[in-house]
Amino acid sequence: MTGINQSQVHRNLFGSPKRRTRTLDKLCKYAEAASASPMPDPTSSRILMHAVALVWDGSDDQARRIADVLMAMKQAKL
Repeated sequence: MTGINQSQVHRNLFGSPKRRTRTLDKLCKYAEAASASPMPDPTSSRILMHAVALVWDGSDDQARRIADVLMAMKQAKL
């Protein structure tokens, strides 16, 4: 109904968008919801970036695993 493909809708609804985009605005308008304030930039957190640097080996595979752990924490509301 919005003309936005399913993968973009899923990414915006469940992927914690990093910034406010036209797609996010369009979804919010469709849902008659106000757009949320811009998401904070995770790279601005030295603590978070230091932790990632300590555990990430630089591979895409491990990046996905770290992202999966973070998303599981979000779903568990930790």
